[in-house]
Amino acid sequence: MPKKNVYITWCCVMVIVVLVIMEGMGFASESPRLSDVAVDPANLMLGEGEQRVTISVMVIDDDADLDPQSVKLKKVRIGKKNPTVAVFSDDGQNGDTVANDGRFTTHILLDTNTPRQRTFRIKAKDRLGNKSVPISLTISVGPSLGLSSIPPPTTLNLKLERVFPELSFSDPVALLQAPDDDTRWFLVERAGIVRTFLDQPTASDVTTVLDLRDVVEPVSELNLELGMLALAFHPDFTENGNVYIYYTAAMNSIIESRLSRFVSFDQGTTIEPDSEEILIRVEQPRTRHNGGELAFGLDGFLYLSLGDGGDRFQSQDRDSLLGKVLRIDVDGGEPYAIPSDNQFVGEDGRPEIYATGLRNPWRWSFDPKTGVLWLGDVGNRRWEEIDIIVPGGNYGWPILEGKECAGFLPCDTSTLVNPILTYSHDNGCAVIGGHVYRGTELPELEGVYLFSDFCSGAIMGLSTDVTGAYVQTVLVEGGHDHGTEQFALLVRSLSVDQKGEIYIVENGGHIFRLVSTNP
Repeated sequence: MPKKNVYITWCCVMVIVVLVIMEGMGFASESPRLSDVAVDPANLMLGEGEQRVTISVMVIDDDADLDPQSVKLKKVRIGKKNPTVAVFSDDGQNGDTVANDGRFTTHILLDTNTPRQRTFRIKAKDRLGNKSVPISLTISVGPSLGLSSIPPPTTLNLKLERVFPELSFSDPVALLQAPDDDTRWFLVERAGIVRTFLDQPTASDVTTVLDLRDVVEPVSELNLELGMLALAFHPDFTENGNVYIYYTAAMNSIIESRLSRFVSFDQGTTIEPDSEEILIRVEQPRTRHNGGELAFGLDGFLYLSLGDGGDRFQSQDRDSLLGKVLRIDVDGGEPYAIPSDNQFVGEDGRPEIYATGLRNPWRWSFDPKTGVLWLGDVGNRRWEEIDIIVPGGNYGWPILEGKECAGFLPCDTSTLVNPILTYSHDNGCAVIGGHVYRGTELPELEGVYLFSDFCSGAIMGLSTDVTGAYVQTVLVEGGHDHGTEQFALLVRSLSVDQKGEIYIVENGGHIFRLVSTNP
């Protein structure tokens, strides 16, 4: 009897060991496989509040031991644990009901008040812990920004190099080239003068193209935001000679902002002052926060930005043009037409309005590759911001400053579009919106948004990391000495030439170019 008991015990132990080995070596030798991910929608419109996104994935498990609770969606975070944001469930249409594999589906809610890209990973495992190879997916909010990653600044070795050293200007605010003409530059001086010079390193001659000093509101060091502020050439300038200028003027002791059309009859050698046709005039409540940039979009319409005029509540008033981006069709009517897809056509408010809730949108630009409108909105006491402007977007001022409640109106943010980037006044005082780099001489900067700040003078880049998160990088240190409170370089505007290279206009009257010191 004792021998029999020993035999039975030994026999049972052997059976258990064999079963474990067989399970480990045979039935569970393969991990689950993931394929055929579907995301609906994969691109969300900006400013639509919280939106539901459906994600599904095909899970294949040949070993019939999938853990159905292991199919998970995880949010990707660099350097941190990736949290689970949703668990997939069997959609009931599996090809193999015994193994519980097939298509699994989940739903998530995403906030669309901030333009961004979110990166997720899908993972699964079987009951023995064999893990699938994860699948990554990206969900975008807003237009496709076309940004790219950026190398470390120490490898770029960028600097600002003065160009046109023989030239100096008085209070310059804008620099640009005419369409299809890369042989010369046009520069706007705030006092009301447009000048031109050849695009040659040794250029020494400057020609006055237009002088409106008798019309433009007199400027002084106390009123830095008045004057001639922006100029745009019509896309068909070589055929029609049309030039658009935004400036401030005084009428019966009232300051008004004007958008006017002028004509050049000699391909830009001169602009005829008597050809002026005033398209828009806006009374300014005070002398500050006049905006404003002027440019044609890829859609052929003319865009103009105005600040709140020093009256913050104008920005949320749709019957006022202050604190807005406007969009008009200068070719479709007299003096202009309203694009039919402007958001407030047929609704309460001015139909010219394209976006609202801005404080002082001084400089902005269109990405020539994507058409996205990048805008720098100058802040109040704490925050500077970069915005992606979308049709009908409300950017929050004076409800918000940056992403913080400003305290001037009830802080209901449900319909507001958040900035893509904010930075505090510890690092500057007034953002200078710039350009997405599309040149060729600095290929490492392709797809990087370049901008500056009036006080810091730093040239900064906004790019993305591998997860799609936005990264702000100082590419060229500024000239602010915190000890003496002196500023070596006060940036007024960033410009691009016909090839997409970046130029900087500074308050002292000189022009610089962004270059690399690498051999």
